[in-house]
Amino acid sequence: MVGRLFPSGSPYAAAAFAVYYSFINVGSFGSPTLGGWLAERYGYGAAFALAVLGEVVVVAALMLVAQIRDEAHRFAIGAHRQKRAKAFTGSTLDDVPGIGPGRKRALLMHFGTARAIRGASLEDLQKAPGVSAAATSAPR
Repeated sequence: MVGRLFPSGSPYAAAAFAVYYSFINVGSFGSPTLGGWLAERYGYGAAFALAVLGEVVVVAALMLVAQIRDEAHRFAIGAHRQKRAKAFTGSTLDDVPGIGPGRKRALLMHFGTARAIRGASLEDLQKAPGVSAAATSAPR
């Protein structure tokens, strides 16, 4: 049952089995006392039922930990993808005051690249559509 919690070859499978067997060892410490008491008082069926219940609790705990891990990974991967997407879509023109999305689009359509815009003269910048003389007076 524990082996089906993770895909085959997953590095987490070994850790899950280690946790599972640790719980079994902890259970084996207390089970002779509690299981013996249950067997004497109610019979061996009750003792085995307690053992089954203990294993169900352990597997449920492992499944909960796996879901928490998956959610944490989903959150981290999503945040990383957003950060990476922003880096890919960002431009040096985003940091220039007075250049909004429309003017940025017009400059890029006219010059082609941000590097060409950076190397353009003041007269070339004023010839671009949507760019006024006041906009070109801002420091570059």
